[in-house]
Amino acid sequence: MLKQAQNYSQRFRVVQELFSTLQKFPVIVEAVDKIAGKNFAVIIDEAHSSQSGESAADVRQVLSGDDLAEASEEQQKHEKAFKTSEDMIVERMKARKVKTPNISFFAFTATPKQKTLELFGTKDPLSSKYIPFSNYSMRQAIEEGFIVDVLKTYTTFETYFGLLKQVQNDPEFNKKKAERLIVGYVEKHEHAINKKISLMVEHFVEKIADEIGGKAKAMIVTKSRLHAVRYKIAVDAYLKEKGYPYKAMVAFSGVVKDGTKEYTESGMNGVAEKQTAETFSQDENKFLIVAEKFQTGFDQPLLACMYVDKKLSGVNAVQTLSRLNRTKQGKGDVFVLDFVNEAEDIKKSFQPYYTTTVLSEATDPNIIHDLERDLQGFKVFSDYEVNGFVDEMLSGATPDKLNAILDVVVERILEEKNEEEIEEFKSVAMDYIRKYGFISQIVTFEDPQLERLFIFIKLLIKKLPPRVIKPPYEVLDAIDMENYRIQKVAETKIDLETGEGEVGPMGTGSGGGEEGEEKDALSKIIKEINERYGTQFSDKDKVILNTLSEALLSSDVLDGSIRSNSKDSAKIKFDELFQGELVNMLNSHFDLYKKLDENPEMKKFVNERIFEHILRKKEVLIN
Repeated sequence: MLKQAQNYSQRFRVVQELFSTLQKFPVIVEAVDKIAGKNFAVIIDEAHSSQSGESAADVRQVLSGDDLAEASEEQQKHEKAFKTSEDMIVERMKARKVKTPNISFFAFTATPKQKTLELFGTKDPLSSKYIPFSNYSMRQAIEEGFIVDVLKTYTTFETYFGLLKQVQNDPEFNKKKAERLIVGYVEKHEHAINKKISLMVEHFVEKIADEIGGKAKAMIVTKSRLHAVRYKIAVDAYLKEKGYPYKAMVAFSGVVKDGTKEYTESGMNGVAEKQTAETFSQDENKFLIVAEKFQTGFDQPLLACMYVDKKLSGVNAVQTLSRLNRTKQGKGDVFVLDFVNEAEDIKKSFQPYYTTTVLSEATDPNIIHDLERDLQGFKVFSDYEVNGFVDEMLSGATPDKLNAILDVVVERILEEKNEEEIEEFKSVAMDYIRKYGFISQIVTFEDPQLERLFIFIKLLIKKLPPRVIKPPYEVLDAIDMENYRIQKVAETKIDLETGEGEVGPMGTGSGGGEEGEEKDALSKIIKEINERYGTQFSDKDKVILNTLSEALLSSDVLDGSIRSNSKDSAKIKFDELFQGELVNMLNSHFDLYKKLDENPEMKKFVNERIFEHILRKKEVLIN
């Protein structure tokens, strides 16, 4: 929408305002090009997620006007006609740079990521940290009554279950895949869902329903779209059985298949998908069951409670739980019942955003050259092929011709590399795409080959086939649930600390290890699962090392930290990831988790053993 503001005074110039989403901007480039070369202010909301590089570069290239802004139409046509592909590559590289003289960016976010701070923050000349230009903190907003403290009443639960082997023989399965399938089987089991639904609904009826003058609502956050579908069916059945005068709605994207049945959001709610939010505001609709959708950006002040059955961390945890923070007359404290996360982990997620978030230091641009060498090391394409492809693309070659060039490289990769090597190549390629797209907004690289490689790899990666992994589904035919129970652990107020919250720069790690094909008898898998989830507990280190160490060994973040930092610095990042993986792997394993948590000396011993084990493995991989 383009409109002209009225000129109320000679002091003010006539201005034009352009309102558009970043994604639509490339479509309206032609119209905007007519006003190129002027001074612009670009206002960006939700800046933590909208500055990926390509679309943002289109905005800067058009608004900057480049050298053509003052040229006549004929002159522009003449110059464009004689532009080489190298000229166009250099223009693309310059356009990525955020700092353009005639463009001022005003970026707003409540959860600034490392990228956001480095792109839009102000560098402190003394400490070299990047700080926000202006800050209205979460703490201040809570104290001044603009938002509600969502961590004031936080209740955590632990889940326990046992497994029973149902077959006479003792087949072998891939251990980690079998464990994931077994846990997933339990989490989606009708009995487990009904247990949680009963607890949620009864809690709502007893504690929440009368809040906000009887208009209070709740959100149920689930692990997946299939979970959301099954929760919706279970909540509807439970409400009907108990005769409660409430209704539930569900929010997820696309079509979900459950056996032979297919479900959609609109089909389950009985209203068009675009009407879900509005319909949920009606009095009788008390529960909104979500899977990703509505976990961010959803504004419903009547939400007074959230039931969390999904692992949350970092920005995702802050944004999800913040659906509760809207104020409303008559709205008091809000409540969170969490079946998956630990209170301490939620605190770690919120802490960086409580007062002021700063970036400790700038990202080292040399990591792009490291990744370039890593890609070339696979020896699956040549500079000649990269340059030829980019030249053809910039000269307007047809899709058929471009695909033919890429297909040669794809065929070579599939013939010369095994499955693990292909996955490693894809991982490094994606790492290059993400990091070049970001760092090139801060640094104008001198080497056009980096931009050419970016263009080539970005299109090549889309043509590589996805890896097809067949999970050992037959393991599910050999087990059955023996028991399942949920126990309240604690109800607490999560207190955040004052002071600066700091995030680190982008790391240099790439790739990621593939899980080994370690085989283990079903009896041993079930024995370890039962030990880990609350029946019998073994002191054997194998329980820890076979889960935590392998998960950490495949972590891109940890790999980058070890490669680019001292041992002490890498240990700080390891400790953070260790705690997160401990919760992930031992989520419902009460005995083991409690034993480690209550015995700091033992926990420290396990932590250090795994760290040394990871370092030895990484030394082998790096050398």
